Amino acid sequence: MADISQSTDDQITLVVDGHSLQCGRDVLRKASPYFEAMFNSDMMESTANCVNLKGASYESVELLIQFANNQDISITWDNVYALLETACMYQFSNVSDKCSSFLLKHLGTSNCLRSMYLADVLSLKNLYNQAKRWAVWFFEEVTQQDDFMQMDIRALTDYLSCEYLQTSSEANVLWCVLRWIEYDKDERLGQLPVILKLVRFELIASNEIQEVIEMCPIVKSNAEIQNMLKEYFKMAAVADFKKDPRGIPLRLGIVGGNHTPLENGDVQPNLSVQYLDPDQGLLQELCSLKNVFSNSKQINGSKACVIGKDLYVTGGEAKLGHNQWFYDVWKFDSISEQWEIITQLRQPRRHHGLCVWDESFYLVGGFGRHRLVLDSVEKYNTKTGQWIKCAALLTPQYSAAAAVCNDKLYVIKHDIQCYEPTLDYWIHLKIPLPFENGLHCAMTRGKVIYLTGQYILDLLEFDTVAKKFSKRGKFRKALGSACIVQDTIFVVAGEECNVIESFDLISGKFDEVLHLDYYLNNHNAVTIPIFPKFS
Repeated sequence: MADISQSTDDQITLVVDGHSLQCGRDVLRKASPYFEAMFNSDMMESTANCVNLKGASYESVELLIQFANNQDISITWDNVYALLETACMYQFSNVSDKCSSFLLKHLGTSNCLRSMYLADVLSLKNLYNQAKRWAVWFFEEVTQQDDFMQMDIRALTDYLSCEYLQTSSEANVLWCVLRWIEYDKDERLGQLPVILKLVRFELIASNEIQEVIEMCPIVKSNAEIQNMLKEYFKMAAVADFKKDPRGIPLRLGIVGGNHTPLENGDVQPNLSVQYLDPDQGLLQELCSLKNVFSNSKQINGSKACVIGKDLYVTGGEAKLGHNQWFYDVWKFDSISEQWEIITQLRQPRRHHGLCVWDESFYLVGGFGRHRLVLDSVEKYNTKTGQWIKCAALLTPQYSAAAAVCNDKLYVIKHDIQCYEPTLDYWIHLKIPLPFENGLHCAMTRGKVIYLTGQYILDLLEFDTVAKKFSKRGKFRKALGSACIVQDTIFVVAGEECNVIESFDLISGKFDEVLHLDYYLNNHNAVTIPIFPKFS
């Protein structure tokens, strides 16, 4: 890696790409174990006056020397990849950490693939893990980028073999394979039979295959490729083994609240986010809530929701009646596994409704100061960071069931209020309610809102098109909080209940999933993506 000439001078000359750089041995020794080993050895390098460094750029080595001399260095997109590679090569760990931090901070669809594969080569586990998480979660956007089109066959195979690719249809995997071939058709066309084995044809509908044949330029002009696709599709249709759809697994998550051990009545804050591990049949910790609810002896009325890969926690009060409100809105990024404060509530609020609409969430009613029941509704756009004040509820509500369905927001408790966002107004729906006690959990699936209540064992179904209620059956215990995970409704414990129950929307079967060794209250059940650790 290095050519040397002999000297006893303490100064050393580093020659890179025909250019010379001066630096002291002691400076390099303290900054880099690589140079420390070089200068402390019995080999010729220890007394060399001139060392020719190969495999590095002059600009990168110059920045390393500046850093070794305690000078500030500027890391930019123009130099970060070369500097990271050189810093790892010559063991400047502080510089490689700075480069990794830069890439982690700016991870996006246009750079995650390059970051991922460089991190793999350099054995940078954290950067690799987060870059690959980004690459699989934003698969459909990433495969539109130049870095994807320029991947070699080894990298492409590794990427498309991943079972966690987040895609709405396996047909999208086929489309990106064909775009990759077409990008350099003369060189890559011969590799198509091998790459097509990465596509799970058994998950692609016949009309999707026909669309590819009719619409993809490289396919519709080539009868041989058309026949190849049809043959792969036929073989997949009769195969005994069919793979599952790809994607990051979604799990039942439990956020915050308070827990009371079964043996005694000491209420403690639940300072963690947990998720149900179906393989182990138990709750696993995803992350801590200690920073979110610091120094809190109780957590009352905070609400949580999930938008894409991010978990949001809003509002609540530490101790009822003591004016200890949680104003900060926190976001947990499931890719980086880091919390951050993104904004603050514009007024204190607890036991409010919280529901998601595209990239925004709505805060609906709840309790404010002096236990005043609120009619205010606010919308927060997570992309723009803007708050918007919406029309007030017709009837103030707290702990109401709130959900978005068919482009309208429904709030259901002792009455039904419906919000039309384009016109910013509410109406009362004059529909008979099949219960006396209020509801507090609402979950949307298609045109239907499923409803549960803390004192109602019935699972109710509200058809927003037919405008009518029906009962799907009963849970066995009192309910605390609920959510839908794919085809299953989960309900999580309650003040005098330590059971997690489920309802299978396909089979119509109720079941007990898990018995906890504590009671829960004021917690939130959410559907949350659980990323694997890539290494």
